[in-house]
Amino acid sequence: MPVFSNAETESDRLAIGRHVRQLRLQRGWRLQDLAERVSVSVTTLSAIENDKVSLDIDLLLAISGALDISLDVLLPRSRSGHYCIARRTDVDGRQPFPMKLVNRATGALTSYHNKLRALADPFVGKYIEPFEIDIHPAPEEHLQFISHHHEEFVFVLRGEIECLLKTPDGLLRETLGPGDCVYFWSYLPHCIRSTSAEPARSLHLLCSLGEPADSEWANTDSGPIYLMDASHMRPSDQIGGRI
Repeated sequence: MPVFSNAETESDRLAIGRHVRQLRLQRGWRLQDLAERVSVSVTTLSAIENDKVSLDIDLLLAISGALDISLDVLLPRSRSGHYCIARRTDVDGRQPFPMKLVNRATGALTSYHNKLRALADPFVGKYIEPFEIDIHPAPEEHLQFISHHHEEFVFVLRGEIECLLKTPDGLLRETLGPGDCVYFWSYLPHCIRSTSAEPARSLHLLCSLGEPADSEWANTDSGPIYLMDASHMRPSDQIGGRI
């Protein structure tokens, strides 16, 4: 699976505009000459070459056709690769994403107590999503259970956590310390919290066989990460919905 940048950058857009200008000048054309060939105004074409407007695919096709080149010639050089490395110093330097819950009944968002750092964000369309998560304490009377469509593996790196899981056999409570791990179906309502006032830290791997694992993300450049509230649903309802 190739690795791509998640979004077009400003330098990409500028590279396209500069490339259009360069190809036009190589042909000895004025702005008006190319503008007439693609049925846009001189002002619009000037804005394109100076990165003042965004290009849609139809306009890109029109410009490439007028210049008699293939579309890929206009596009910036691919940054695709075959692997993704996350250095410890880079991970520590990132602000963790806040997590929010989506209420299934109302669609309202509420804050969740844990925060996470994505470890393989450049991989687009991946079926395994790794996170490093800061696990914060949560009071018993305000426990929030979440569910989503993945399988989940949790490995404790630091501190101690309590994993609460609503199963068909009842509520499961397990305390895990450094080096301990747990694997479960994420559609079962679950809550993971630190057992002390200090945040714990754990590695989470989300796996989705039916669709890319990052499909539940939203606003990944700035957070938050949205997960589904499962506090009002019985385990049997969750499993039925999954099936």
